[in-house]
Amino acid sequence: MVKISIIVPVHNSEQYLFKCVSSLVEQTLEEIEIILVDDCSADTSRELMADYQSQFPDKIRCLYLQENIRQGGARNRGLDIAKGEYIAFVDSDDFIEPDMCELLYTAAKGADMCGADYWIDRDGELQDVPLTYGEGIEMTPERKAVFIGGCGYFWSRIYRREFLEENSLRFPENTYYEDAYFNFMTALYAKSCVKAPGQYYHYYQSPDSTVRRDGPHQYERIAIPSLIIRDCRERGIYEENKALIDYKYIAMQMGNIRHVCLKHFSGADKGQLQRIANAVKEECPDFAKGKYYKSTIWQLRVYLRLTLASPALATLGRKLDWLIELAAVVRHKLGFRE
Repeated sequence: MVKISIIVPVHNSEQYLFKCVSSLVEQTLEEIEIILVDDCSADTSRELMADYQSQFPDKIRCLYLQENIRQGGARNRGLDIAKGEYIAFVDSDDFIEPDMCELLYTAAKGADMCGADYWIDRDGELQDVPLTYGEGIEMTPERKAVFIGGCGYFWSRIYRREFLEENSLRFPENTYYEDAYFNFMTALYAKSCVKAPGQYYHYYQSPDSTVRRDGPHQYERIAIPSLIIRDCRERGIYEENKALIDYKYIAMQMGNIRHVCLKHFSGADKGQLQRIANAVKEECPDFAKGKYYKSTIWQLRVYLRLTLASPALATLGRKLDWLIELAAVVRHKLGFRE
């Protein structure tokens, strides 16, 4: 029996793939399968994948896609053929500790999800990321709110495959920021979750990421809150989970506003801010009545209100914030103390 299927989307990953795959084949848990899904790489990734499969034919399976559908789509194709009791996702530029699969599988004990702490790796500089999952095993509304407010990423967890299949949980395709959708939907549907002790996942934060703040795909994130609220309505789960869904929707839109406004004096894209404002007014007009609304950061609530009133006000507010931040830096450099 395959206990864990590890799905790895691959796209032009030749410089990272050896370290990633090596960490997977060296897992102390024997009953695993590794599914490498190439998403139309233009480098030598496909050749490397074929070579790894020939070396470990009992562990590695490869899929070679003919159309680029981005990471979400590649993971979905891996899910289509996965046989494991649990599913793990590892990005091709990351790697994991040798005992990650064994210890998470042991800790899961049939729960829908099981996760652990992880590291962020910035070119060799490691940052510990401890997570708080809340008390107990049952995913109560209170624990769901903890997850929805920010509790790690899908690659720091394993998921029971039947749980994903029974609830038709997949990643959005042909878009970036697909992880936010998957993180939310799995937390919303999960009935049980446990946290394993320890740290196991090394998340590499590349300065060349295609979804960095000023990258070509930076504004694709703006569509994700609308996708979430629309899908929840279509699935018929919106009304019973309205407080949590509205909370996530507004929190994500606040993050989107902050992202757009981080342009400082180079000029925030007012068209994108208007796009966000229009979406909020149409899709979640009574957000301020939400149970969790006031638990969000007050500065972001201000930005949201300014954006709804006028995108120009939001950009002006950001410039004032930037001047305050700059003044604080100058005071620190000059040796002033409070």
